[in-house]
Amino acid sequence: MPQLFDEKARECSRSINDPLAMRLQIRKSRTVGLEQETKAPRGRKSRTSGREREAKAPGLWADVFLGRSYDTGPNGKQIVSVIIPARNEEKTVARNIAIARSAFQETEDVEVEVIVTDGCSEDSTREEILKAGPDHFLEVPPGKGNAMREGFLHSRGDVVLFSDADLLNFEARWIEMVAEPILQGRADVVLGVGISPWFQGATETIYRPLIKLLFPEVEERISRQPLTGQRAFRRWVLAGLDLLPDYGVEAAMNIDLVNMKPPPRIQEVFLGEKRDVWKGNLEMYREVGRAILLKACQYERLSRLRESNFSHLVEILNQLLSEIDLQV
Repeated sequence: MPQLFDEKARECSRSINDPLAMRLQIRKSRTVGLEQETKAPRGRKSRTSGREREAKAPGLWADVFLGRSYDTGPNGKQIVSVIIPARNEEKTVARNIAIARSAFQETEDVEVEVIVTDGCSEDSTREEILKAGPDHFLEVPPGKGNAMREGFLHSRGDVVLFSDADLLNFEARWIEMVAEPILQGRADVVLGVGISPWFQGATETIYRPLIKLLFPEVEERISRQPLTGQRAFRRWVLAGLDLLPDYGVEAAMNIDLVNMKPPPRIQEVFLGEKRDVWKGNLEMYREVGRAILLKACQYERLSRLRESNFSHLVEILNQLLSEIDLQV
């Protein structure tokens, strides 16, 4: 029987009584993938020390995004940047790129740019992406958060929209439905929620129990399909979020969004049935749990975890799984 949490997650649990250790993990997660932005061009040595790079990292988003102006598209059109993170999605990615490119075709004042990131795929995803011809193609390190961050770095739109590459029934109207509340000035963040035929394992077994315990205000504000991959942001909102490097990125986003000052206007849009390629695995569960624990330390909520004895529950469950395995 597999363990519920790996050793890294156990370290998070054990460090509940060691806030300094948790702060170091948060600091590391914030700077993963960002060091490349401070490196000197090839052939030249950087004069910036590692300590200086680390000190600059927390302000990087503001430096890159908020201090830079973005032109509108041709004839003053508003630009919607659609970012599709992909890894091993050879069967669905090309179709979804084509559908994304077809969004807003009947809207005269909106231009869509499609950016696709490939996180070191081991199948023919890269070739399928190139054949589909997105506006921009990026090869990035593995990790959904890394893919989202790099796509954002290369985007032009004031509305930035993320969409999953593995959707089986993706429709262009989904992009329009998620982007329109922002384009019309009615929202700053829109989450596209739906009904899935699959059991949402990471959501129901890891995300909800921890969020209800540590961040009940997030559960109250973002409750329907909280880990949805269809989400759009006004650019300034996305620039203010920590984009963790892995699958925990959306869980961390939810926590930061609800606790942002000033609070962004968040809206949920129902898209109907959302069918994707089921590929749930324990590593995804672990990354979601780690993200929430890191945020709990950042927002000083770990005392709630201590008081609940949640870490002891994890140990008991792991012991029971081992006993069942021995009996089988």
